Amino acid sequence: MIKFPTIADAYGWDLAGTDTYTTLVTPSRDMENILISLGGENDALVSLDGGVTNHIYVPAASIIVLDAIKLQEGVAIQGKNASGGSAYAELAVTVW
Repeated sequence: MIKFPTIADAYGWDLAGTDTYTTLVTPSRDMENILISLGGENDALVSLDGGVTNHIYVPAASIIVLDAIKLQEGVAIQGKNASGGSAYAELAVTVW
């Protein structure tokens, strides 16, 4: 069962996508839940290891919630365009 936070432990966002990874949020402690939301008409990729690996494909206008995953303290969660030149809009991440 996913326990949603009453106050997010950490959150971040990027309003306009880029073709290279940009940091959305860096957890200040180990966490195990993530909520990703994406507006607009273009897709995004999210990396949980500082941009080394494409972990999560995020379709446009969607929300993804994952629990029981390892989010390490001090390791940036980053986002980038799923396709070169197709900038996403309003990519937001909350972790707890």
